[in-house]
Amino acid sequence: MFGSERYGYLPDMITTAKGITSAYAPMGAVITGDHIADRFLHGKAIFNHGFTFGGHPVACAVALANIDVIEREGLCEHVLENEGRLRGMLESLRDLPIVGDVRGAGYFQAIELVKDQQTKETVHTRGGRGAVAGLPLRRALPAGADLPDR
Repeated sequence: MFGSERYGYLPDMITTAKGITSAYAPMGAVITGDHIADRFLHGKAIFNHGFTFGGHPVACAVALANIDVIEREGLCEHVLENEGRLRGMLESLRDLPIVGDVRGAGYFQAIELVKDQQTKETVHTRGGRGAVAGLPLRRALPAGADLPDR
């Protein structure tokens, strides 16, 4: 479920949010190693995080049910089985002159949009640099930018 498992390292902390409930309910979590958690599980130490709704039983129940579905239906295995097909399709976008790079793992993939593939000059958008996730390319590019008709 986590990159640390795939790449064989043990982080001190992992944060998770929408994925733990598939966004069916608002929930986030911090997973820590014992050397961190033990300080808060024993004695009088507390972790002041300021959220009055933290650990809400409904969100926790949704998270546990969602994790059960993820495991029962083998969703992580499905991602690993299909990541090559997704990556292959994304790699084919390198033929577009505005694609500077494709990188990632599993279903977490990135497409770098550039003005020029050779120089890797970035595409400037309103309010920032680079591509705007979730927007069609024509909307993400500034007015007047060249975009191939593909």
